[in-house]
Amino acid sequence: PGADGGAAPGQARLNLSFAAPSWVEITDANGRKLLQGLIAAGSSRALAGAAPLHVTLGNAPAVNVQLNERPVALTGLVRHDGSAHLLIDGSGRATPATAHLAHGD
Repeated sequence: PGADGGAAPGQARLNLSFAAPSWVEITDANGRKLLQGLIAAGSSRALAGAAPLHVTLGNAPAVNVQLNERPVALTGLVRHDGSAHLLIDGSGRATPATAHLAHGD
C-alpha cells in the first residue's frame, strides 16, 4: 500500500498535456509556485508538490490533467470562459477553488 513509486509522502505528481495553448498557474500547499505561464500546444509538463495543489487553467478544455498517473475529471469545473480554478487533493479529486484576489483593493 502506498508504494506506487515516485512521489514522496504528501507529494502529488501532476502531469499536464496541452492540445492547444493555455495559461497555467500551479501552486502547492506550501505556497510554492510550481508552474506559471503560457504553455504551447503539443507541450507537456510534469511537476510535484505538496497536496492540495491550486491549479488555474486559462483554456481548461485543451488540457489533460493527471495526478499520480490517474486522470483528473474536470467535468463541471470549467467556467463559461473556458478557465478553471481548482484544488486537486492528494487522491486526485478536483474541487472548485476560489480565485486568488489581490489584497488591498
